[in-house]
Amino acid sequence: SPLMTERRGWLRFAALEADLEGLRKAAKTRGCTVNDAFLTAVAHGFALYHQRHGQPVERLRTTIPVDIRKPGEPLFGNRVNGCRTAIPIGADDPGAAMATYHRLIKGLQEVAKLPLASGLGTVINAFGPAVNLVFGLIMKHDDFVLSDVNAGDLAFYLAGAKVLSIFPFWPPVGTDANITLVGY
Repeated sequence: SPLMTERRGWLRFAALEADLEGLRKAAKTRGCTVNDAFLTAVAHGFALYHQRHGQPVERLRTTIPVDIRKPGEPLFGNRVNGCRTAIPIGADDPGAAMATYHRLIKGLQEVAKLPLASGLGTVINAFGPAVNLVFGLIMKHDDFVLSDVNAGDLAFYLAGAKVLSIFPFWPPVGTDANITLVGY
């Protein structure tokens, strides 16, 4: 991105609420996932942002955590590999864009499951917190990170009160933006 180049060392937190059921319906009509619909919405937002600033772009660099969980593995805990790619931005047809992103993510899932990719994640995790600095240096060339966290359909309670919303805060880890959807 020609606009998202400075990493100033400060953070801005913004929370948006969206209709998860609307994303599910939009995805289902195209044979896609909620993550595909979410990526489509975010990519369209970035396209509009760049157009309004007179700097339209064709692609943005992103890191997308891809689930590498095998059938039968527990649903709890992280089983992801971060896949870096350049995605097309600015499609006028959201349905066609969603289908493109669906194919792209399917391809990333296949790459993320390769033994070398899985093994690399294990080695990196062994270094613990010190690896964050390295990730920050590597990912500063990415425009954004996109995550989709399924919080499930069960109600959560905190100190006896029902949790109505969850707003995640993940640091950008070197990128300009970290955008996370929590499905709750």
